[in-house]
Amino acid sequence: MQITKDEEKFTFLVDWKDETAGLIRSYLLTFFAVDGSLELYDIKNKRTFLKRNITGEFSLEDFTIGLKFTICSREMTVREYGDSKTKMKMEIKKQRCCAVIKPDAFDSAGYIIERIQKEGLIIAQMRTFRFDEEKLTQFFGSLQDHPQFNNLIKSLCNDLLIGMDITGDMCIRRMWLLCGDETPEEAQKNEPESIRAKLGSNWVDNAMYISLDETDAQKDLLFLFQNPHPPTSILSNCTLGLILPHIIKEGKLGQLLAHIQFEGFDISAVEQFYLDKGGSNEFLAVYHEVIRGYNTKVEELCSGPCVAMEIRGENVQKEFRDLCGPYDPSIAKQLFPKSIRAIFGESIIKNAIHCTDLPEDGVLEVM
Repeated sequence: MQITKDEEKFTFLVDWKDETAGLIRSYLLTFFAVDGSLELYDIKNKRTFLKRNITGEFSLEDFTIGLKFTICSREMTVREYGDSKTKMKMEIKKQRCCAVIKPDAFDSAGYIIERIQKEGLIIAQMRTFRFDEEKLTQFFGSLQDHPQFNNLIKSLCNDLLIGMDITGDMCIRRMWLLCGDETPEEAQKNEPESIRAKLGSNWVDNAMYISLDETDAQKDLLFLFQNPHPPTSILSNCTLGLILPHIIKEGKLGQLLAHIQFEGFDISAVEQFYLDKGGSNEFLAVYHEVIRGYNTKVEELCSGPCVAMEIRGENVQKEFRDLCGPYDPSIAKQLFPKSIRAIFGESIIKNAIHCTDLPEDGVLEVM
C-alpha cells in the first residue's frame, strides 16, 4: 500500500513478552486512520515484522497507553507514543478515569457497565476488590472532609467493589455527566436519567465513586491496579463464567452481565484480563478433541480482553450451564431462545461465554 501525503497516521511503541525466550520484544506500531490498517516494525532487528495490513479489528482507541491487544497471536501492550505528533493528538482529549461501583449498586453492575459502553467509553481494566477500613480510608482520602465520610467507610468495609479503569475523550467530565450529582436527591431533580438518580439513595449509597480530576484518577488507578490486592473469589460452590472477547468488542458486556444478574446468580468475583495463545491453549486443552474448529477457538480467546466471573450457589454448575444454553448458538436459538448463547452468540467460535461443565471442575477453573 502506498501512503498518500495527507494520510493521517499514529505511531506507538508496543511490547510483546516472549515467554519462550524470556524476553520483552519491542515494536513500532503504525496505525493508519484512513482505513484502520496497521504495520509493525521490529526495533531490535531493524526490519518490518508485519507489512501494512487491514485487519478490520482495531480503532485508534485500542492504542491507549497501557491497553493490551492481540495481533499475530501475540498479546502486546502499548507502552508509549512513538512520536511527538501522536502524543500531542492523543493527549488533547484522551483521559483515564477511575470509577468504582459500590456495594449498594453491585446488583446493577451490568446496567452501569452498559451505560458506560453506550457512552462510547472503553473499560481498559476491571476487577472486584474487598478492602478493610485502613485501605478504604487510604483510597477514599479525597472525601475525608465530608461529614458522612466515616459512615461511607463503614458501609464499604469488606464488601464487594468493582474498580474500573475507563478511557476516552474527556472521560472524567463524561463520567460525571453520566453518573450525576454525588447526592442522589440533587441528581433526581437536575439529572433524572443519570446513574445516581436511578440507583442512588443518599451520599453514602450513591452507586458510584468517580475520580475528581486527572491527578486523582492517576492516584486512584495506581492504588487499584498497580498494587497487589487479594482476589475476592471464595472458591466453594462455584462455577466459572468466561465472557469471550467478541462480546467486549461489540459493546455487549454490560447487557450480558445484566442478563446474568437478572436471573439471580450470585457473582462473587470479576476480573478482566488477556490470554495469549499459550494461555488459550492451556485453558482449552481439555476440550481439544471436543471443540470443532479448535484452533479458531484459541484465536478468538486471545483476540482481546476476556471477563472472568466466579458465580456461586447450590447446584450452580448445572443451573448456570442451563442459562448459558447449548454450545452451538443456532441450536440454542431453536431450543432455548432465552439462553445467553441464543441471545448473544453468533457461531460455535463466537458463542458469547464459556462455563464450567462438571461440578468438580468449578473451583479449578475459577482458580
